[in-house]
Amino acid sequence: MGYECLQPTVEKYMQKTDAILIPGCGNSEFTFALYDHGYTRTMSIDNSRACVRACVRACVPACVRV
Repeated sequence: MGYECLQPTVEKYMQKTDAILIPGCGNSEFTFALYDHGYTRTMSIDNSRACVRACVRACVPACVRV
């Protein structure tokens, strides 16, 4: 399921200035999609170190856009 499926719900209940916690982020790209759509105050957490490492590695190139 991509961001597009959740976009109507996200836009209905969240403001772009809201702080958004994404628990159990795994290897999802949802956080990046939120950022690309203007939701820049996100925090992703996961209890899997491997998932967190993968997310950090993916974030480094993405952070260049900031």
